[in-house]
Formats: sequence, C-alpha cells, structure tokens
Amino acid sequence: MQYAMRNMSSDYELGIRNEKAGEIVWSHGSFYAASGNSEADIFKCLENGKFYVPAEGELFRYTEPPQKDKTTNKKPSLHNRLDDAKAEAAARNAERKDAPKTKKRGDVEVD
Repeated sequence: MQYAMRNMSSDYELGIRNEKAGEIVWSHGSFYAASGNSEADIFKCLENGKFYVPAEGELFRYTEPPQKDKTTNKKPSLHNRLDDAKAEAAARNAERKDAPKTKKRGDVEVD
C-alpha cells in the first residue's frame, strides 16, 4: 500500500473533495455505484485522460511509475563472453586449417 501511495496525489482542479462544512459531498461508495459497481481500483477519466483512485475523502490522481525500457542492451554475462570467445577461436582455427603449420624454436620460426 505504501508503494502505491507514492504514485497518488490530490487533484485540486477536479474539485471532488469532502471540504464543505459538515456536508458529505463525496463518497467512494457512491462513485463505485455510479461506475456500474465496477471492482477496478484505478479509473481513467475520459475527459482529461488522467487516472484516478477513489478514496474515502476524495478522488486521488494516480500517476503511473515510469516503465523500464526493455530494449536496453545489457552487458554480456561471463558465459556469453566465453561462448563468443570459443566461437571466434573455432572460426580462426577453421580459417587456418589449410595454412602450413609453423614451429617455433626460440625466436626463429621453422617451416
């Protein structure tokens, strides 16, 4: 519940609040009845496109938390890097398959 409250705020421009002296102006029960007895927690206003959560004293504005972009490139894991290195080594070995082998004796290469 505490996490959800971070995304809610009062919308004073809407004008739906229990502020008048002792007079019940707003009731979340009557809101649910007017919405066709919907069991939803968050409602979208068709007039302004904003999301709202009905509560006992007022209709709170709900702001969706920013969504993470799932297209970001993650760093390759160690397993992926090892697999890539093995594939590169296999490709190099396949290229060198027909090349004559050279042997090293000290600093001099001998064919």
